[in-house]
Amino acid sequence: MSGQLPRIPAYRFQQVLLDVCKAGAGPMLSLNPIMAGVLQQKTPVGGSGPIDAITQQVLLTALMSVKSKQPAVSREPKLGPVTLDSLLTTKIAVFNAKTAAEQIDFISEIWKRLVDSVIPTVQAQAMVDRAGGVADMIEPLPSSLAPANPNVSPVTLTRRSADNAWTKFSFGFRVEGGKKADGDDMPRIIRDGVQPLFINRGLLRAVRQMAVDGTHVEQLDRAFIWWENRDILNESATCVARSLFGATAFPERETDSAGGPGAVQYHYLLALQCRNLNGCDTEQWQLDKNNDSNWRPGEKAFLGIPYTRVLAWTKLLRRPNATGSGWSFRFPETRWNWCNVPDDQGEAYLKAELSAWSANIWYDVPGKYDFAK
Repeated sequence: MSGQLPRIPAYRFQQVLLDVCKAGAGPMLSLNPIMAGVLQQKTPVGGSGPIDAITQQVLLTALMSVKSKQPAVSREPKLGPVTLDSLLTTKIAVFNAKTAAEQIDFISEIWKRLVDSVIPTVQAQAMVDRAGGVADMIEPLPSSLAPANPNVSPVTLTRRSADNAWTKFSFGFRVEGGKKADGDDMPRIIRDGVQPLFINRGLLRAVRQMAVDGTHVEQLDRAFIWWENRDILNESATCVARSLFGATAFPERETDSAGGPGAVQYHYLLALQCRNLNGCDTEQWQLDKNNDSNWRPGEKAFLGIPYTRVLAWTKLLRRPNATGSGWSFRFPETRWNWCNVPDDQGEAYLKAELSAWSANIWYDVPGKYDFAK
């Protein structure tokens, strides 16, 4: 596009690309104020103009992802002589000399060095489950979990059912949206089920302040996994925990849904039927890598789960854990609101998993039950 360019000191264009962003209200809004106007692009008719808004959003999303997820050199994929560092230290002037399409291709090269990809091929019931009890070590937790004393916080976990529940039922649990004074996500869930944010550019921008339009990670037939911590890129897949307890860690550990601006009345914690769905066993992927980012409650990833597989929902509230490790949650009530009731055995299991907890107690979860460190 063309337009009037502001007067910018010449030396700004010799700074490196990573300098254009700093922490902001969200990735798309992370432009460093002193770099306003420095991003440009070649126009179709020749010459230069200001960078278009979409390409700027896409660039800032990738650069902010670098700041939080840049892999160690030992973990970065070997993709020829072009390294992530060489991309990030590209002079702004060099980036500006590209067309919008060339800039998107350049940003895709950054993403390729941040994430791996997996095409879903594993049926849910064939994914790894966990036998045995609860250990204060790094191995995964069993799928059926309960507090040793439902009236005490911090939580001490125990195994509730002797069954390998994920293998038997393939029930996944996930927090998806919530109810606010000015909005409700349940109509969307009823309409669309649970889908990755990458399939909906508008929702991705509104919810996560991210944009990946036309880049490497907008391939909707696969899930993406960060090279650095071997965890799923959440917006590329529908992630579930194989334990109800595990889902209480979502949407994010530091979420404060109990008060403050934008507070929800409650989140929706969903029980989902994943049996016979093809997905990515991210838990097994982490275990095979023998790395230190295994999420102990067990994570599975799918490319979407239709509403016909949403079995039930219950209310959940979250707040930051005062210890700075783990998370805190509360069930306003310990009953399911049924959407698609499973068979009697499955219904009994879900009821028992939820009723093992007490209503209206803030449970503080120690970090030992989260990512192994």
